[in-house]
Amino acid sequence: MNIELIGAIKQIAKEKKIDEDLIFTALKTSLVAAFKKNFYNQEFYIDIDQDSGVISVYVIKKIVPDDSKNFNIDKEIRFSESLIYSLDSKIGEVVKIDSTPNDFGRMAAQIAKQLISQKLLELERNVIYNKFKEKIGKIVNGIVQSIDDRGNILINLGDTETILHTREQINGEKFITKDRIKVYVDDIKQHSRGVTILVSRSTPNFVKALFEQEIPEISSGIIEIKSISREAGKRTKIALLSKRNDIEAIGACVGENNARINIILKEINGDKIDLINYDKDLSEFIKNSLSPAKVKKVILNESNSEALVITESNQISLAIGRGGQNVRLASKLVGVKLDVKTEEQFEEIKSEIEDD
Repeated sequence: MNIELIGAIKQIAKEKKIDEDLIFTALKTSLVAAFKKNFYNQEFYIDIDQDSGVISVYVIKKIVPDDSKNFNIDKEIRFSESLIYSLDSKIGEVVKIDSTPNDFGRMAAQIAKQLISQKLLELERNVIYNKFKEKIGKIVNGIVQSIDDRGNILINLGDTETILHTREQINGEKFITKDRIKVYVDDIKQHSRGVTILVSRSTPNFVKALFEQEIPEISSGIIEIKSISREAGKRTKIALLSKRNDIEAIGACVGENNARINIILKEINGDKIDLINYDKDLSEFIKNSLSPAKVKKVILNESNSEALVITESNQISLAIGRGGQNVRLASKLVGVKLDVKTEEQFEEIKSEIEDD
């Protein structure tokens, strides 16, 4: 193999940010596969001098006594013969025999040129996959490359590109080419055509990750996000629990003069966010979840899967919310199906039950 090809491999490794040892290992594997038929049943390995480009092929044989029976010429060598290759030969050990074919370097270079593009592509995919696999569940920064007719956004993530599909975007937000954009890495898939990074801005986890990124008390574990529900582009509810009596969860997340929460609101295109105090008492948690409405009473069924929520008549519209949004998000937050009634409606239900 010529020195120019070695130099090209090193240059590509540098540009692609791939460990050059990985490339040479892959190249050796390819050469072994290509020349296996030349060595039949023999054990051999290929060595590449990464500085000079010299390639050598060594056959490995086990040293056996000269009078050994059932002698296997492909895998064994008699002791007296092994001394030609190593004066330190010992029976039972192995000896390596230089068996490099004539003009092997030229043939290897041709194979290397044919295989290197494919192997480099595989290695590059593996590097990208391993890098972004560690970022699943986190936010990454990118730059908008282009936007197609359907609104899908092509994003440059530095080492690779991904598509933010319209269904994963926040309703109403607009981006243009070269805008900086934050996305949540939901998953990563590796396949024959490459690597696909699945990203989102509409998932509730995007908002959760923003809070983890912007609120030190959350990233350190002092405040825990117990649950989150979201309708992207409209409203998000987050249940918080402080693990220290001297730190108030909602206040810490809002920040002085709303500084902390405003950073997050700006990133999610002005979605409304309700910060809720988590309570291990399910009835109290349900009352908190329906904020900003005030709840008078919560009646849970035996399995705690459904609850009847009683409010004053002037609070029911707040509790239910426009289009049922508030009660819908509260139900998802607490994991209980909620049915909101006024006191008057509740009395009517009780009267009907008693009459029956």
